[in-house]
Amino acid sequence: MKTKKGVFGMLIAAAVFAAALLLVVSGIGRAGAARDKEALRVTEESLHRAMMSCYAIEGRYPQTLEYLTENYGVYIDTDKYAVYYDAFASNIMPDITVIKK
Repeated sequence: MKTKKGVFGMLIAAAVFAAALLLVVSGIGRAGAARDKEALRVTEESLHRAMMSCYAIEGRYPQTLEYLTENYGVYIDTDKYAVYYDAFASNIMPDITVIKK
């Protein structure tokens, strides 16, 4: 009778361990997704801040994304993100869209 209880106890312990392992793995996945979402938000925010700084200092919006990155120290991880920068005129705020690749 003791062997049946021992086997049953081991099965319960294995099931609890598997459930805990599953929770840890799913938590790591969610944390990675949250980190990626925050990095995207920070990239968009830094581009908008640099664009507004350019307008405040120079009196016009930057015409190209390259001008913004070269003169205002914005770093864009081009391996992770595609940035669409649409400037119509120097006195109209450009449209900036950052998309994860």
